[in-house]
This record gives sequence, C-alpha cells and structure tokens, in this order.
Amino acid sequence: MSVKRRVFTPDEVRSILADARPYREIAAAHGTWTHVVAAIKWRRTYRHVAFDGVIVRHPPRKKSRLTI
Repeated sequence: MSVKRRVFTPDEVRSILADARPYREIAAAHGTWTHVVAAIKWRRTYRHVAFDGVIVRHPPRKKSRLTI
C-alpha cells in the first residue's frame, strides 16, 4: 500500500477523532502516516473541524531515563 500526502474531509477527520484503535491501524485504514493521525487526535491539525464527542488519545511514549 502506498502512503501519500492528502487532505481529509471533515467527515474523515471526525471518524479519526472518534476511532479508539491504535494510531497505526487508523493510519493504515486511511492511507496515511501515524504522525498525521496523532496530529489530528491532539488537535494540532484540522482544529477547525467541529467535534463534540470524546477523543480517545494514546499518550506519547515516555522517553527512557537512559537516553538523557
């Protein structure tokens, strides 16, 4: 599957925001990268799209204390 840059419709953004699956699975279903899904979930992009539901976010991975 090829992944390419694309613009999401407001309905696609709402479905990403409501989806509780892991980011990798959501990205594969929509043909995009995981960091794009994370940016939508954390409202860094597509902030203008109205959404009244609960956004299920996965917390960012904690940095290891060994990699300071």
